[in-house]
Amino acid sequence: MRIHYFKLLYKYLLICIKKRMIVLEIKGAQGIYDDVISLGNNCYTAIHLRKYGLRKYAGPLDWFVSPDLSSINKLLKNNFIDFMDLKNMHALPDKNVLFHDGVIQPVYSHIVKDIKYNVTSYHDFPIISNKDWFITYQDFKQKLDRRIDNFYKRMQNSQSILFVRWGGDLTETLELQLILSNIVKNNFKILLLYPTGLENEIHELEWGINHVFPIQVSSNYLNKRTWYILLKDIHLS
Repeated sequence: MRIHYFKLLYKYLLICIKKRMIVLEIKGAQGIYDDVISLGNNCYTAIHLRKYGLRKYAGPLDWFVSPDLSSINKLLKNNFIDFMDLKNMHALPDKNVLFHDGVIQPVYSHIVKDIKYNVTSYHDFPIISNKDWFITYQDFKQKLDRRIDNFYKRMQNSQSILFVRWGGDLTETLELQLILSNIVKNNFKILLLYPTGLENEIHELEWGINHVFPIQVSSNYLNKRTWYILLKDIHLS
């Protein structure tokens, strides 16, 4: 009986420690920011920022799929040069994707990939009967360029920025931090979500990178509990 009691106590203490670790680490990233900006890796980062009232405007990476943080680092280091340039874009054979999330107007679209930066658009190029996928390219590119210009204005003018990125390892995140240090004029933090845990798992990782708060989460980016815990104490000024 006594052994059973201590086993239960041990399990309880482990749970408490994990919960405390969560609170302490999220607390480092929580607060009030001028801007909260998604760095991918898919649309759901921006969607959840909007859900929690943290998205003032569309960023240049909000509505793309960008699985590799190393490619985003390359993109930022290159100042978005040639990003989604027509010469680098390739329409994939898959089509007729209906994107519906309650935020973006659902539309059947071509899936188009930027092969230079490994970034893919799923809903910027609507399927128009008897027309090539790039028939709407000019409108798309003008909109993207406006978002990129606004991104750099915020980098210079905002007093505090929180970047949120789903996916990336320690080495990639360190590189991201160094790149942003050269781009952002004032204060910034990075909330880096490392999706290698079990469902509902959330705890800190000890990466020791300034301005970076790495959190191990499950690979399910639709998990509402995860996003609630991560974003509930973050606010815009």
